[in-house]
Amino acid sequence: MVHRAIAFAHALRLELRDEADDAALQRWVTPGEWEGLRRTTQRANALMLAMGRDLGECVRASRIDPCLAVPLDGTLSALTSAAASCERIKNTPVPFSYSLLLHRTAYLYCFLLPFGLVDTLGFMTPFVVAIVAYTFFGLDALGDELEEPFGLENNDLPLDTLCRSIEISLLESLGETELPPPLVPVNYRLT
Repeated sequence: MVHRAIAFAHALRLELRDEADDAALQRWVTPGEWEGLRRTTQRANALMLAMGRDLGECVRASRIDPCLAVPLDGTLSALTSAAASCERIKNTPVPFSYSLLLHRTAYLYCFLLPFGLVDTLGFMTPFVVAIVAYTFFGLDALGDELEEPFGLENNDLPLDTLCRSIEISLLESLGETELPPPLVPVNYRLT
């Protein structure tokens, strides 16, 4: 189940980025399980269902006490919920009307601002308007930049690094000694 949890993290990363890296998954599952995963498009979901089946099988075979299975099942449910939330973020575009309204409001406000400030600030009006405009347009650009957080741009989430951290933590929990090295920033950037 621990290897399958590592595979789940990688499968979710690949799904969120619309990438295909079979080696990242194949390494953590059995050959028979890989054959089943290869045919599905929802690999993270299939891995989570397999972990749930394993947990049920462990309870039925009395390998784990039912009282201990409850928190494990809760953890699996929380992982499923987090994956579903990430998929919703990825698949829900920002409505065009929202973007249009934001752009037009910023332009209109910055265009009309000097007329409202000129009596109060006089010759300092252009400087104050420039600072306010810079802030508004910067926030507008920031909204565009953060619209798709799962890609490979500079400001996107470092999913590769997060997966490697999960991988290291879970392998340590198994007592493994040969751990992959943590990913380090390249040109001050994590992927």
